Amino acid sequence: ENINSNESNEYICELIDSVLAKEEKYLKMHNNIGFKKYCFNNFYPMEKDYIYKEGNIYTFKLRSVDKDLVKYIEDNMKNSYTKSIKVLSITSRVIPKKHIDKVFSITPTVIKFESGYWRSSNSIEDIENRIVKNLKKKYKQYCGVELSDNIEVFNFIKLKNKRPIPTKYKNICLLGDKFEFKVSNNPIAQELLYLALGTGLGEMNARGFGFTNYLWIPKAD
Repeated sequence: ENINSNESNEYICELIDSVLAKEEKYLKMHNNIGFKKYCFNNFYPMEKDYIYKEGNIYTFKLRSVDKDLVKYIEDNMKNSYTKSIKVLSITSRVIPKKHIDKVFSITPTVIKFESGYWRSSNSIEDIENRIVKNLKKKYKQYCGVELSDNIEVFNFIKLKNKRPIPTKYKNICLLGDKFEFKVSNNPIAQELLYLALGTGLGEMNARGFGFTNYLWIPKAD
């Protein structure tokens, strides 16, 4: 069916959830509170009127740091469908591990503060601190290592949107933002951001938020 772009993440969530629910192991992972092991972006190409059209073919990317989950998705998602979407084909590849120069938001990054949306009472430094803290928690969960608080992860952060980006989710409207991050050269920062490519930045990554793309450091001539 026709799908509005600011609602499409819910439709993709419904599809992914229906595939995970087929296996007890992944249904349990889906239902557990805490970080999930995947993230995804939105349909593309984007339509000029922001409405994805019934009968058209679009692509979305799902990334994961869990090889078993990737294999499960490859084996079970093709030909899966909901009332709104059907998967026609799947291709997969491993992102090579190179030195990352920058990462930038493809889907809005969401950070939840008790006071609400951050721009009313928080700074860009608060956003950086929350994103880094969140990344370190993910690293501890996946790698079993607790990292020091004084590691420099980003050299700078640039906010890319003038106004908050609204996305519908469970009958509410979540406000997010798109950022560009210059990644520090130290090995731990590089490890964290490589992890973030498969887990997302910020919160609610398994709901379609915080999916990032990357630029490698250019090779010297």
